[in-house]
Amino acid sequence: MKKLLAILLTLLMILSLAACGAAPEAPAAEPEAPAEEEFEEPAADPNGRIAATEYTYDCTEEGVVIENQIFSEPVTLNVQAGSTVQLLNCVFEQDVTYNGTSGSIVVFDEGCELAEDVVVHLVDPEKEATMDTTLPRIVTLHSLAVEVAGRGNVVAAGAELELVINGQNYTMKDCQYTFDPETGEQMEADPSAEYNIFAVANWYENGEHVVFTFAEF
Repeated sequence: MKKLLAILLTLLMILSLAACGAAPEAPAAEPEAPAEEEFEEPAADPNGRIAATEYTYDCTEEGVVIENQIFSEPVTLNVQAGSTVQLLNCVFEQDVTYNGTSGSIVVFDEGCELAEDVVVHLVDPEKEATMDTTLPRIVTLHSLAVEVAGRGNVVAAGAELELVINGQNYTMKDCQYTFDPETGEQMEADPSAEYNIFAVANWYENGEHVVFTFAEF
């Protein structure tokens, strides 16, 4: 009996030592966090322009600059009175709609390119005006085709430019009037003068359509 107890105690000691010497289980590995995707700037063309992601602009501030964009879809500019929008180094592959009112201005500035068949639609819900009315205005450093709905003034800043307004072609030579730089008095344009800009204004006065062309130094 004593021998049996001794054997049992020996076995228990061996098992206890084995248990103490067993290596602890390794903790379960934590799942790796997904790698963060790096933001990549859109690739620019040789002139620093990128593909546009916005095509409608509500312009209410005095000076708004839209630059270095390639517009592959039609663009809409909603321009409030007193706001000037400068389009700088932009490409327009589709038409542009300029919803303007008295005192608003859109400038097609340096570096802008317009596809051959692009038309700018100048839309003013008001039609009636007089010579003293400040019309919604487009100023362009490029030859431009414009459809004026209501009233509007298109100014070409360059003697060599050509304008197509409501299907009618205009150049500097077509200007009928100018203004005295000192008095502001309206007078007939001098065909031999070297003017710097010319403009074509459209409005309705007492229901009659008026087209007024003028040149300035």
